[in-house]
Amino acid sequence: MTSVAGLQLGLEAHIHTQLCNEFPTVEAYVRSTKRVNSDAARDQALAALDRYIVDRVAPLVQSGITLFNTAAAAPVLPTRCPGVDRVLGEGLRPGQLTEFFGETGSGKTMVCLLAALSTAMEGYRVVWVDTCSAFSPRQLETLFSHRTEAAHPNSRARFIAALKLVQVHKVTRAQSLQTLLQHLSPLFAEEESRKVPLPKLIIVDSLAAVITPLLGNDTTSQGHTVMTALARQMKVLADRFGVAVLVTQPSSGDVQPRPVLGEGWNLQPHTRVQLARLPHSASLCRVTLTATQLHACGRDDVIDLAQLQAAVPAGER
Repeated sequence: MTSVAGLQLGLEAHIHTQLCNEFPTVEAYVRSTKRVNSDAARDQALAALDRYIVDRVAPLVQSGITLFNTAAAAPVLPTRCPGVDRVLGEGLRPGQLTEFFGETGSGKTMVCLLAALSTAMEGYRVVWVDTCSAFSPRQLETLFSHRTEAAHPNSRARFIAALKLVQVHKVTRAQSLQTLLQHLSPLFAEEESRKVPLPKLIIVDSLAAVITPLLGNDTTSQGHTVMTALARQMKVLADRFGVAVLVTQPSSGDVQPRPVLGEGWNLQPHTRVQLARLPHSASLCRVTLTATQLHACGRDDVIDLAQLQAAVPAGER
């Protein structure tokens, strides 16, 4: 716990004391959802505390050669959605935070399910954080059945074995997500020390569902601080333990759709992919790479949601 009393915030003594009385620790402030009418002095104190937190949870600084070597050496986790994998450059990158954003029904959760199934089928653990009750074991089973030979004698056993590797956490609040991420770090470290294979993929579907209620019009609001802190936690987990982190959020706007979390979130993901339904089509979606450290942005492809469950070549199973 970080005591607010020991922080150098540049505040007058009596204002600092009032702030300490209300929020004894930084963690207490970040977790609090209490927003009451305040005076100018309190606004000044909260803004100073926000700046302190953001300064310490900003994106990690890495050299160009570190990024290059990491990108070149890291294996990928294929989603088994061909169009998405082509846009990403073969799949999701361990050690990085990837975001899928798009309108409702554009296939975000479907691709996440495919990625989870693909990873679990390779024998790796998956952590799925479900914020909007979108995780569907039945849908996973359908995807599995279309990607396994129908006559395979052990198909059911293979699916059950894969499903056991997917750990689902129901989360409805940003504070609960923070607590979960804080729990995962020492858990992974302890498992690593015992040589237990760590999860390869963490999925948060949808991140916006727990953050949007906290956001306001003020760019220094507590919601933005929590959002930045969550991004930091996920990127530290990804970097420290070599896990791929995949988050989703909806988009807003018809002419130029944008992620609903806004400008304060834009610099957080290492890679961002937009999924958008094509006009006059019931199932076709365009997949576009809009931000990345690894490739030229703008590469795109088209996927057919109706055919995502079609069988893939046996060599890719």
